[in-house]
Amino acid sequence: MLYLLRKRSFAALTWTQFLGAFNDNAFKQVVLLLLVATTPLPWMAESSLAENYGQALPSALFALPFVMFGALTGSLADRMSKSRIIQAANVLEILVMGLALLAFQIESYGLLLATVFMMGGQSAIFGPSKYGSILEIVEQKHVSAANAVIQVTTMMAVLLGILFAGELLEASDGRLWIPGLVFLGFATVGFLLSLRIRYLAPRDPDRRLDWNVAAELRRHWQAMEGNRTLVLSVIASGAFYLVAALLILVVNGYGKHLGLETAATARLNGMVIIGIALGSVVAGRLSRDHIEAGLVPIGLFGMAACLLVVQLAPDSMNLLRASLVGVGISAGFFSIPIRALIQSLPRAERRGSVLGLSEVIDFVGILSAAGCYYLFEKQLGLSPPGMFLVIAVALLVMMGVSLLYTAEFAVRLGLFLIVHSVYRLRVKNLERIPARGGALLVSNHVSFIDALLIGAAIPRPVRFLMYRAFFDVPFVGWFARKMGAMPVSSEDSRREKIEALRAAAALAASGEIVGIFAEGEITRTGTMLPFARGMERIAKKAGVPILPVALDRVWGSIFSFDRGKVFWKRPHRIPYPVDVLVGEPRTSDTPAWSIRNDIQELIADHRSTRSGPRGSLAYRFLRVARLHARRIAIVDSTGVELTYRRLLAATIAMRGLLRKKLGPAPNVAVMLPPSAGGAIVNITLAMLGKTSVNLNYTMSNEALAGPLEQAEVRWILTSRRFLAVLKRDSPLPEDRTLFVEDLAHEISPWSKIRAGLITFLPGAFIARYGSPHRSAGETATIIFSSGSTGTPKGVRLSHANILSNVQGVLQVLSVGPGDALLGVLPFFHCFGYTVTLWGTLLGGAKAVYYPNPLDAKRVGELCGEERVTIVVATPTFYRGYLKRCTKEQMQHVRIAVSGAEKLPSNLAEAWEKKFETKLMEGYGCSELSPVVSLNVPDVGIAGERQVGHKPGTIGRPLPGVAVRIVGLETREVLGPDEDGLLEVKGPTVMQGYLAMPRETEEVMRDGWYSTGDVARLDRDGFLAITDRLSRFSKIGGEMVPHGRIEEVLRGIVDERMERDDPSGRRDEDGEPRLALAVTSVPDPRKGEQLVVLHTGLPCTVEELLASASKRGLPNLFLPRATNFVTVDEIPKLGSGKMDLCELRRLALAATATS
Repeated sequence: MLYLLRKRSFAALTWTQFLGAFNDNAFKQVVLLLLVATTPLPWMAESSLAENYGQALPSALFALPFVMFGALTGSLADRMSKSRIIQAANVLEILVMGLALLAFQIESYGLLLATVFMMGGQSAIFGPSKYGSILEIVEQKHVSAANAVIQVTTMMAVLLGILFAGELLEASDGRLWIPGLVFLGFATVGFLLSLRIRYLAPRDPDRRLDWNVAAELRRHWQAMEGNRTLVLSVIASGAFYLVAALLILVVNGYGKHLGLETAATARLNGMVIIGIALGSVVAGRLSRDHIEAGLVPIGLFGMAACLLVVQLAPDSMNLLRASLVGVGISAGFFSIPIRALIQSLPRAERRGSVLGLSEVIDFVGILSAAGCYYLFEKQLGLSPPGMFLVIAVALLVMMGVSLLYTAEFAVRLGLFLIVHSVYRLRVKNLERIPARGGALLVSNHVSFIDALLIGAAIPRPVRFLMYRAFFDVPFVGWFARKMGAMPVSSEDSRREKIEALRAAAALAASGEIVGIFAEGEITRTGTMLPFARGMERIAKKAGVPILPVALDRVWGSIFSFDRGKVFWKRPHRIPYPVDVLVGEPRTSDTPAWSIRNDIQELIADHRSTRSGPRGSLAYRFLRVARLHARRIAIVDSTGVELTYRRLLAATIAMRGLLRKKLGPAPNVAVMLPPSAGGAIVNITLAMLGKTSVNLNYTMSNEALAGPLEQAEVRWILTSRRFLAVLKRDSPLPEDRTLFVEDLAHEISPWSKIRAGLITFLPGAFIARYGSPHRSAGETATIIFSSGSTGTPKGVRLSHANILSNVQGVLQVLSVGPGDALLGVLPFFHCFGYTVTLWGTLLGGAKAVYYPNPLDAKRVGELCGEERVTIVVATPTFYRGYLKRCTKEQMQHVRIAVSGAEKLPSNLAEAWEKKFETKLMEGYGCSELSPVVSLNVPDVGIAGERQVGHKPGTIGRPLPGVAVRIVGLETREVLGPDEDGLLEVKGPTVMQGYLAMPRETEEVMRDGWYSTGDVARLDRDGFLAITDRLSRFSKIGGEMVPHGRIEEVLRGIVDERMERDDPSGRRDEDGEPRLALAVTSVPDPRKGEQLVVLHTGLPCTVEELLASASKRGLPNLFLPRATNFVTVDEIPKLGSGKMDLCELRRLALAATATS
């Protein structure tokens, strides 16, 4: 908050009002203390006014000008420059303090009372301009903080003034001209400071001033325009000042009741003011960038409770002091939001009037306090403790009224308690919420309390369209009604739904913020569902902007469907962190699919900014390993079985050894199969802050020389036994090769014991000890791409990239303890590194490693023995498992994910028929860490079934991943069901290609990665890959897709084979006996020409082309009959992907020969 004091005008306003408040209260307190002194001054004791009315009369006289002239001074603040009014009020203060000095000198109590009245008049002029100028000096988002500064400094001024009055009286020893001169000096300094406030132009210079106070007050009341919250806030402010003024008088009387001297009595009042200052600071911090109305009932309850506590021991000074501090803190909680609401709710041109009215009512409260004190003391004869009891009961009544009649206070109270206990809410871009006017707020739907979370984050009330059944849910239903939510349900009739949309549009058009969860239901899978188009109707009919709001990290809370159930599960952590992200407002005609894209992008951008050591793979592994110490972590084909504790001990011991061996070398190569040893080495490198480079051991040493040089690798970690199986040498000289067998023998017994003992320490300590204190944005690994479209590139992936991908996969697949994941993909394969290594271990599951994915028989045995629940492989591998694995071996598999190449529909159908489990297709690439999207099993929870799997697609994007389809040439964003280039954004997007800045720039644009794949995004949010951009030819200016031509030609070939030779259609592995692929070569006339490579045809080329033409293939898409080339086999990479480079080379050779 103190940063605001760097603004010259705000600093000047703060200090001039500080001195004004100091002078007001010091002067008034001097008068009050003279009246309650144990030995009163003769000229005051002789006055009948002093004897009959005591403290009540000066208190009333100080408040009376505010009641008489407050409405007029409020209008004056609108008509004239507020800065000039402040300066004029300071001049008046100098004159009034001069009269006070005269009253002390001539010992005239009557003149002293007149001076008190004039001092109140000066403050009445100053007040509306002081508070009204805040919004003209600081921005809207700083209003709560600015009010807190003003409140704190005001309370400090009051405190110091009250304390100073007591000390000054004692020091002056009856020479009252000394206080008079001091007050005159402070008034002069205050005037000089006010000159530094910049000129503030009049807001309503044509405003007519009406000296008819009643009429003016009526106009001021009308300025509130019937706003219920504003009206009650103004009344509540007046009630606060009544209580505050009454407390000062009661505390002064309490001092006399306890026989205290004037200075000691002043210090008791100081306890209250100290508390108010503390409470104001805390309230300002809790309010963050908005007005937290939930503090109002908390403040009222706190004041009442503290006053009631005094009744336990009325004569205890310590208890009294503590209670008065508590009263002050609670008063700060109450007053900050009330004052901010009064300033922010009125329209700008009415603000001065409302503030003037508020000040009148405040001082009606102060005036009433004098009357109440006179009643309590003179008429009812109550002691100060008895007065505290009456005030406490009144405060409890006020709290009940505030909750009963002001829904915003009740709702904000509940939201405040939730957000500051169960959840830790973080809001981003709150300034995008309009301060006034209607809007349609559209959000994703993740849990049962999404409306409450948004309501707590947004400073303005939000009227939600909410599922009707929620109104019957305990707690949630109460909030829904208090928030003014509108019930709607899928079971409603068409007419009822239309009426609900019309009602929502009318509310938005009238200036309210209307909220809608456009998915229509809570996600059961963690992925974002399609957005219904009802939101489009509301926005268009209301003509209001659309506000995209994203809820992030809510999945996992007890109110979400995480782990397949709601409520009845152990929370991951308390308080649970939740992010609310506000997007740029969109026009009312923006389609639903575009808003969905915006929300996906908001989450993707936000997750991309996370960093810090807790986001490192090593830190997360160490925490998880300690948590699941007794569970099995790894089983591999060599017979090794490691619990998480043993795995933890092994990596800690290895870390100490490798730190000495590797030295400062940043990049370290690894040539190991998926195994316990491979996992330990990769984890240890992460713990050392090294970058792992897992090498493709299917490549020759000559081919690996390039990647090793690119990555500037000095050391390689491998195994003698593994190299012997591969029948090869290390790709680096032996003096730069470290063998895991040798390292295992070098670890001393003491190192093993020490590592074992460390595993019994708390997880937080182990994580801090064992992980490097580095940013999650540092490179974790370099994965060299498959090279299917050219030279392999080194893809740099950070800890944050891998971790974000792991979290998304774990979320949608619900991987956790109790799962066993088959790890047959090598760690040089990005899916193997991210999912089968880090994903499995960070999920607390069991990794079952086997180095040969083609050994289907042994893979099946492992699946049965280890009760594997999740299998991740490619279609090439799945064909072998389909043929050689038994249903009993696969009986525990609940999810089988296929990637790296397109999943043939016949393979998916055969898998489901045999194993009674769907084969789920996913999609990714190394540059994206790698998973982009996944099909997941359909989910049925709480009577609702949500589709997670759509055959023929690659599923929905992972949480935190944003996707869009853009035109192949225009690069404009396309709508649903349109083919275009797939682009991806989010925390999983690589850091870049190693030492290839130009190539990185070619695929990255504004944070979006261009995949090179042509895809389609349907209205349900599922992606389908139709081809690769590299597999398009530009012929005669038209883009011709190779994939579509292949699809038509393969369909004709399959039909002919089915008709003529059904048994010979496929080989023993299920692969088509006759395969074909389309590529292109340069053409001097049309740019490119198509070439079809095939292993044989069941008909003539002419018959094939004629059939293709009949099936709607345009002439431009038909290859020349002379461009059909027979080959022995279609070239493929080890992963099963088509080798496009080799395909094109064969085509060039064949066409050159012909």
